[in-house]
Amino acid sequence: MRVQLPEGVEAEPIDFISQVESVEVVADVPARIIINERTGTIVATARIHIASCAVSQGNLTITITSTQDVSQPNPFSQTGQTITTQRTDTKVKEEKAVLIALPELPTVEKVASALNALGVTPRDMMSMFQAMKQAGALQAELIIR
Repeated sequence: MRVQLPEGVEAEPIDFISQVESVEVVADVPARIIINERTGTIVATARIHIASCAVSQGNLTITITSTQDVSQPNPFSQTGQTITTQRTDTKVKEEKAVLIALPELPTVEKVASALNALGVTPRDMMSMFQAMKQAGALQAELIIR
């Protein structure tokens, strides 16, 4: 890169060079969120931006338990036989979820603070970031590994 001396500083080029050397250049880092689903790791650059949106995240847990029972005939019965039967119990538990309006969040610190205040787990954050990206509220590149 070449820099030309501006008019009027030809007499003292060393002062101009020292001013140019003291300029701090910061590389432009793209807004990006990297999610590793296997480890539950989320890394975000400082430039991510979330537009105003409403978020609801609820947990639905379905538990299916399967056990085997034995059905036997009465003692000394000549006609019955012992058989095994399958018994399946299904339980559904849904935690209460509320719709929360998030204001515009212009920095990664504010995004992290807002999501942590909601008590969101890393796995839920991953789902929320994906949904925000699909809705157009997440102004960052989303990389899922």
